[in-house]
Amino acid sequence: MDTVEEIVAGFIDYLKSKNQLNNLPKIIDCLNKQVANQQNTALVISSAALNSSEIEKIHQFLKKKLGKDFAIDLEVDKALMGGIKIKVGDQIIDLSLNNRLNQMIDNLTI
Repeated sequence: MDTVEEIVAGFIDYLKSKNQLNNLPKIIDCLNKQVANQQNTALVISSAALNSSEIEKIHQFLKKKLGKDFAIDLEVDKALMGGIKIKVGDQIIDLSLNNRLNQMIDNLTI
């Protein structure tokens, strides 16, 4: 069985062969977020920076909905028109305006 070092070296060699080494920082960031999510961390994505009151409301919402405390990582995505998306592990809670509009469009076209 390959060691972690061999797997990482092979992956880096693959990126190098595809001239994609410049994407390595993004890949590392993504992996770090995945590890954080597995350690009871929720990633909250919003269209603008959140204030401490909003963050506390989200914290309480998660505690009530999922039954435990989560550390919260924040990310801003200007493509969201409003609202938030919350990622915990492989679960996504999409409370964004984009999602609500898409649901309305889907309901109108049925």
